[in-house]
Amino acid sequence: MAKLLMKQVDAFTTRPFCGNPAGVILHAEGISVEVMQRIASELNTLESTFVSPPDAPEAAHRVRFFTPDFEYNFSGHAMLATCFALAEEGLVRLDHGTTRMLLETNAGIVPVDFHLDMKSESSAWRPEAGTVPLIIDGRTIGALERIMIHRITNEFRQASVPSGEIARILGIPESEIRVTGLPVQIIFSGISQLIVPVQRRETVSAMNPDLIRLRLLNDKLGVLTTDVFTLEPVSEGCVTYSRHFSPAMGMWEDDASGAGAASIAAYLIGHGSVSPGLMIMEQGRDLERLSRVVVEVGENEDGNISVQFGGLAVTSTTREIVLEDEEITVL
Repeated sequence: MAKLLMKQVDAFTTRPFCGNPAGVILHAEGISVEVMQRIASELNTLESTFVSPPDAPEAAHRVRFFTPDFEYNFSGHAMLATCFALAEEGLVRLDHGTTRMLLETNAGIVPVDFHLDMKSESSAWRPEAGTVPLIIDGRTIGALERIMIHRITNEFRQASVPSGEIARILGIPESEIRVTGLPVQIIFSGISQLIVPVQRRETVSAMNPDLIRLRLLNDKLGVLTTDVFTLEPVSEGCVTYSRHFSPAMGMWEDDASGAGAASIAAYLIGHGSVSPGLMIMEQGRDLERLSRVVVEVGENEDGNISVQFGGLAVTSTTREIVLEDEEITVL
């Protein structure tokens, strides 16, 4: 009999049961891929990760990503949730300031930076203040300011589909795409994503895509997700507002995708639409409960654009998974 610790962690938020949830299963060494998939199907969360010892000597842990139906290479919000769980369980040694950890994934080695203030007073830990207390074994060790995940975007290619066809699938006028003066492109940053620029915020928030046809288009183009964005954000101080669709992954719409935000940021840098630096990108359909992803973009060097994305997370529930013979029990 084996016992696994499962934490439901809500990413891109400081409030439990908000943000974008992911199941994180720790200490998954010795568990076969088949059993991981069965557990992910049993949990029936949109995304689950499994943490085990790495194969790469430079990495601290290996992280694998699953939907209820299949394994995939990388997810931004699930990675953020996993990093928070590792910190909360004391599975990464954190110091005051910035601590870097390397994680092994099917998309390669991913550097992650933890920003921790070990000198903060407890009275400063308010969700609205933008930090969360990091408590390990009942002891508060500091205020976690943010977790930032590094990605390299190194593949840009034109989407071989007319903008009119994409507009019909999204249910918007083709002119909303054309007037931006920006191309519809495919970007690879761990996963392949279709990036669609749209002129007005109202068009993005009101659109109701034909997700079956979008799935077929994604399959035709060889991409896993579609990110539709506008440079008209909802909130002051933000750079973009976007919606993230993943029908090819069994997730019709995702309200907070770090990988999606990172790809949009790299796209904008590549086209000179924004300057390198720190930015906040809004995502989601409900304008009253938008997710906000922190993104920091470096210079475009020989077609490689370095991007960091992240924010904070919080654990909403902790459960135990018992494996005995062929049975999986979630307690």
